[in-house]
This record gives sequence, C-alpha cells and structure tokens, in this order.
Amino acid sequence: MLLSNRAWFFLAAVLGLTGIVHAQNSFTVTGPSVIDASNGAPTNPLPSASFDVSSNPSNQFFEAAVPNSGPDAFVTIAASADQCTLPGATSVSSSTPVMLFACVNTTGLVRGNYASLITITSFGSTSIPSIRVPVQASISPVGEIKTTPASPISLSSTSLNQAIAVQFVANNGASGGSSGSACSDSSAGNGSGSSSACIASITADPAGPEGQWMTLSNNCPGVVLVGNTTCTIQVTAEPTKLTSAAVVGTTYVGHIIIVSTHGDRADVLVNFTYSQAAGPALTITSGTSFSGTAGQAFQATLTASGGTAPYTWSVTGLPSTLTLNQSTGVISGTPSQGSYPVMVSVQDSVSSTAGPQKVTINIQASQTTVTQMFPHITDGYDGSVWQSDFLLFNTNSAAVTVQLVFHLDNGVKGLSVIQPNGSNSSVAGISGIVIQPFGTAFYRTSGLAATNPVVTGWVEIDSTLPIQGQVVFRRNTAPTSSIGNYYEVSVPLVAPAMTFTFPFDSTTYTPASAPILTALAIANPSDVQATLNCTAYNISGSALGATVQVASLAASTHTQEVLQLTAPLDTQIQQGRGLITCTSSAPMGILGLRAFGAHALSELPIIYGN
Repeated sequence: MLLSNRAWFFLAAVLGLTGIVHAQNSFTVTGPSVIDASNGAPTNPLPSASFDVSSNPSNQFFEAAVPNSGPDAFVTIAASADQCTLPGATSVSSSTPVMLFACVNTTGLVRGNYASLITITSFGSTSIPSIRVPVQASISPVGEIKTTPASPISLSSTSLNQAIAVQFVANNGASGGSSGSACSDSSAGNGSGSSSACIASITADPAGPEGQWMTLSNNCPGVVLVGNTTCTIQVTAEPTKLTSAAVVGTTYVGHIIIVSTHGDRADVLVNFTYSQAAGPALTITSGTSFSGTAGQAFQATLTASGGTAPYTWSVTGLPSTLTLNQSTGVISGTPSQGSYPVMVSVQDSVSSTAGPQKVTINIQASQTTVTQMFPHITDGYDGSVWQSDFLLFNTNSAAVTVQLVFHLDNGVKGLSVIQPNGSNSSVAGISGIVIQPFGTAFYRTSGLAATNPVVTGWVEIDSTLPIQGQVVFRRNTAPTSSIGNYYEVSVPLVAPAMTFTFPFDSTTYTPASAPILTALAIANPSDVQATLNCTAYNISGSALGATVQVASLAASTHTQEVLQLTAPLDTQIQQGRGLITCTSSAPMGILGLRAFGAHALSELPIIYGN
C-alpha cells in the first residue's frame, strides 16, 4: 500500500558511529547510531532525531545537500523538526556549527528500506574534502524483499568484497508459497499478500565527490524469488577508483538500490574503511657510507623498508655539486674530492619517519683512466697552414682495436679529418680502428685555409693493447704560393706522468741575431684540476729561483705557452741554458718545443717519471 501523499516524516542521519571525526581542516558530524523507524505510518510519524555539523576551522562555510532528482530524492533537509511538516530544502548552508534534520517525503514511496546520502561540502576550499552522511528510512508494512546481511555492511582495505543475499518476504513477514516462473507472470507478486517477488533492478549510487569506488557483480535482475530462495550480489570496493589517493583511516560511504517489479526497495548502505594492517617499522636500509671518485659522475640510492610507501627523502649537508631526488632517494652529481657527512631522513605516506641517520659520502682523488695520449695537435690557418698526421703502430703479435678521442681547445667540438673517399669531415674522434699485428694506421687533418681558424688540443688513445705512435704537425709558411716552406715537429705517443725533465735554451743565435725559445704544450687527461710547478737549473745544476707554477688546468683541458714569456720563469732563464724539472698534482702529458727565428720548430726530449 502507498502511504498518504500528505504525510511528511523526519528522522536523523544514520551514522555508523556516534561521531565521525575527519582529519584537520575537515568536518565533524555527530548523531545517533541508528534510528528505529520500522513502525512508521501516516498516523504514527517516524521518530525524530537530529545530527550536528561543525567544521575545523570553526569559521569554515559549508553546505549540507541531498539529491534533488532520481531514486534518492525522497530526503530533504530542515533546520528544525517543525519544518519537516513542510516541503523541505535540498540544501542548507552555514558558517557556524548547526543542528540539522533529515526529512523523508513519502510521496511515491512503497514498502521497504530506503537509503540516501547527505553530502557536506566546503565552500571555496578544494583542500577540505567533502563527506557523505547516510540517511535511512523504513516504510511499513514490511516490503516483499530483504537483504542478508542487513544494511549497513562494512568493507575495508583488507576485506574488499562482500556477498549480499536478496530474499523474498511475504507481506506478513513469513516466507511465501508458490510463484510464477518469470517476472512477466501475473502470479509473481501483486503487492499485497503475494507469494513471490521479482527483482527489477540493482544499482550502485552515482559517483560522489570521492569517486565511483564501488562496483557490483550479480545475477539478480529478472530473477523470481519464492520462499527462502535467494539471489546473490557481490559488492567490491576499488580504492584505485577513488578521485584522489585513499587516505588511511577514512571511511567512504555509498549505497546499493535494490528494487522489485512492484517498486518495493531493499537499499543497502556500504561503508568502506581504508586502512592498512600494521607492518614493520619504517627503517633506512641503505647503509651509512657511499664512495665515489672526484670529477666523475656519482650516483647513490637511499633505500628504506617498512612503513607505508611511497617514501619522501630529505638530506642535509650535501655539497653544492650533489643533489637529491626526494621521491626516488637518488643522490647524484659530479663531486670534488672530500669527505661529506650528511644527515638522512625519510617519511612515508602516513607521516611515519625514520632518521636522521648520519651517512658519509667519501669522494676519492681521481685516478685517470687515460693510459696513452698525444699531448698536442694543430690544424687550421693563422697566416700559415697547419696540419697533423696521425701514425699508429701495432707492435703486438695480436690485432688491436683503437679509438682516438679529440679534446680540443676553446669549446671546439670536432676536428676536420680527411676521409678515405677524400672528403673533409669534422669529427669528435675516430673509432673502430683495427690494426693488424705489426701493422700501421694513418690519418691526416685537412689543414683548411683562411676560413678555418687554427685548432689546438690533445688526443686520448683508447686501445685493447698498448700501441706506439706519433703525431707529426706541419706548418706551411707560404700557403698562397705553389711552393712554401714546410716545418714539422714529431709528437710522441706518451703515457701520462707526474714528473718531467727537459732542457731549455734562452740564448741568441748570433749570425741571425734570433732568440731561441722554449715552449710547452701541456694536457691534463685526468678528471680533476691539476697544477704544474717547475724549477729551473743552470748548467752548473744551481736552482735559478723559486719553484714556479707554470700551469693550472681543469680536467681534460690543454694549454701552450712560451717559457721566455711566462713570468717569473722568464727572468730566471734569461740568456742561459739548463734543465727544468716539473711536478704535476695529477698525471699529465707534455710536449717540449724549441723555436728558432720566425718559423723553425723542433721537438725537445721530455724525460717522464712517476
């Protein structure tokens, strides 16, 4: 039977607890746990009750609202019990704590258990989450279908599934007798004293502010129920479908609407509490020290176990050359030599922390990996045309694979090399050179004319076995004529060293009245800054002055200078001959040159030491 259209009833919100308290900057809703409305009738209004809404911060403006259309639109909200006798509102707003009433409009409702949801939302703040508070009403007499277990049911992150049985109930509360065989049969219930029921539809409530996290799997629609027979609904909570990441300790509320062909309802409230079982304590597991090499790429990964992933890392005391990725725990960069004590901490997704823990990052001095090198090459045009020839010799009894890597001055990226087909190509190196036993390989730079400025630098040699070789760099002093003056200097293939000795000559060649100059080309193949300090001795072996810093080179760089123009060494070696000994802070390669007059060049012998 239908209840009178004029009857309006009010009842309190049905809360699973006597109070639901959300996180800071959220809403607090309190009210009675259950309202017994099973005896409600037009002449016996449903019991009255209220629920309180407040917010934190206390001046947060909020709105409580119910659906204004669809199967849940039987509930309105009133600010007092008296207002439930009138058509109520679908929303009430307030900026202060307030007592509200949920009112049930029975117009159009038939027997059964009904559920709807009040949504409480902050105005103007997306950071304060909305919550949904359930409202439940029972319309008498008893409907023709019921569910087991009864509403509400509870799911959790450790128990995501629940089976719900739907069963026919005779109008007097006892199981009925025979029934028809299909929903279309007239004997399948008549709304009063029927002996069976047919399920018309089963739906989950539309997505709320937290997303459509609830899904259903069932075989009930179209099924005829008689006696104690049942059909089954499987309800599943899917945390991944929440609009935002699930918050531990939060209870999300939804409901299922089950309707028979006569309109009787057996709604089921569903509470999903997102929680996690207690696990191991959060612990930093990546140890207390990391090691690296100065000037080389460094990477270390901080790790943790326990707690609730994902983790967020923090480190204090890192040098400026290293950085931390807070999400991955990776420390990376190109550090200088030193020992760096840092403090490491980690926080998990539920704000548990571990640390601070002291971790030491030890960066050792660089050990160069370049074992052979040409300390100097020249190519291009500066009034003369310069070219370099590369000659590589394999004195091993096995074939060897060689790679040349060009390290050029002034940011130049490539060296112009004549290719096998005769073309010129700017390359950063030459790889894949295979030299047979006792074989030779030869390459030549292009020596391009005026449009190509002179390029200098050094060459790294990477090979599967040690090889021999030399670079001959050539100078053509009359590039525009068919016959010019050519001068050559041989640059030997050397292993980097830290001490060097070579002769100097600062005298003047009398017939030509031309000074003799001593020059150095210096390359630093290591990956740290290196300095070269030298002491000059006369022919009697006496030091000509204090030790002089001749060069300070960054990693993988190159320079060249005339000693007679390098203060204060220039004054120490004036008008004399002798030896110069040099010591480097990291392995280097050096070419010594003797220059005479305007053009003549020759190589000085360099005695390498360790």
